[in-house]
Amino acid sequence: MRFAEASLQIVASAYASVPDARPERSLRLTQQRLRIRAYIEEPLRDPDLTPQSIAEELHITRGYMHRLFPGDSESPARYILRRRLEEAHRALSDSMQAERSITRIAFDQGFNSLPHFCRVFRAHYGITPRDLQRRSAAARITRAPKVPCSR
Repeated sequence: MRFAEASLQIVASAYASVPDARPERSLRLTQQRLRIRAYIEEPLRDPDLTPQSIAEELHITRGYMHRLFPGDSESPARYILRRRLEEAHRALSDSMQAERSITRIAFDQGFNSLPHFCRVFRAHYGITPRDLQRRSAAARITRAPKVPCSR
């Protein structure tokens, strides 16, 4: 947590040099964004996790939460989707999870529709989940240590 606070102080001091910027307000908004993102990580795999449920849990309005993510930064819904995709990508690439089905991995990451998962995964990574899983398996085979034959 100290790292997050130090990071926020650096951001706030950078804004202090901007004319008419209010670093204390900027720091508070940044802290709120970090609080929302930190909260999302725990129930990330819950398919019922939505911006509305986050707002209710954090006792803020959904509109206020969306205003914390202005401009081209990620909305809370996009952040949830990106994090779920990252975790699914990690699982599909993990040799310890090679026997798990794509459906199981998708559902374990909070997706509740396999076609939707496959569509957004391909749009995000430019490869289908099945192709990633196959490539990861092929890479593991080629990297397997050579065991000398004993006679």
